[in-house]
Amino acid sequence: MLGEKRAWIFCQGLLALYLIFLILFTKQFNIDVFGLALTVLLTGWLIFKSNLKRNEYYYFFFLDGTMILQCFILWLCHLISTSLWF
Repeated sequence: MLGEKRAWIFCQGLLALYLIFLILFTKQFNIDVFGLALTVLLTGWLIFKSNLKRNEYYYFFFLDGTMILQCFILWLCHLISTSLWF
């Protein structure tokens, strides 16, 4: 409906807005913010590298997989932050 270029710009804009809100509404910078920012940057890079000629498995595996990766990164950040306090 928007076209490939405008959809790409729209997705990148939403990711940038998410990253700005993440930083603005976090009272203190902690390792969870770093983990979320890392997954946002990875998702933005994957969207940047995508095009319509890619196989549909690219979108299923990599782009949808970033949601699962975000869960694992947050879990890992939680383990790191709790181990630093002991």
